[in-house]
Amino acid sequence: MLEVSKHRNTDVEAKRRIAQAAVKLIHDKDMVFLDISTSNLAIAELLVKTDREMTVVTNMIDILVVLARNPKIRLVFAGGKINKSRDGFWGGMTLDFISKLKPDIAFVGAVGVDVKENSVSTYDIEDGINKAAIVRVSKRAYVVAEARKLSNDGNYNYTSLDTLSGLITDSKPADDICEAAEDYGVEIILP
Repeated sequence: MLEVSKHRNTDVEAKRRIAQAAVKLIHDKDMVFLDISTSNLAIAELLVKTDREMTVVTNMIDILVVLARNPKIRLVFAGGKINKSRDGFWGGMTLDFISKLKPDIAFVGAVGVDVKENSVSTYDIEDGINKAAIVRVSKRAYVVAEARKLSNDGNYNYTSLDTLSGLITDSKPADDICEAAEDYGVEIILP
């Protein structure tokens, strides 16, 4: 199990660039879902400085702590069973809560994105089940992943690229990856 919070200091610049691109997609008054992901933590660190009104739903403890400092952000926490690494919550209660939401936009993390195989993966099954549910219920869903993850693979595929509105990454992928994404109708969004 990858302990997400312990990876907050890796690829900091890439995550910052991803966060900047993601925040531009959020509209005033949106309901935004940020799942357990260090890229989403970078998004939260930008959102805490905003004057815009929005509702943010998360199941990641660090995101909750960051965004609690901004009174203009209505914060909703998806509780349930705490995960092994104590980064956030998942399991039946969390999944039940997520399934009742209709976020305007969601950002979900990934361990790996295999554009040619049309798959997005993570390491933990329960995390993947939550991520899949978030993608299903959201009006627009984006995977946030550093470019290096476009050649990584987890061991649980939680969604296919063609279910997403886009993929937000920090640098332009190779042409064959861009072409494959285009074939699935997935926009690659760069900073």
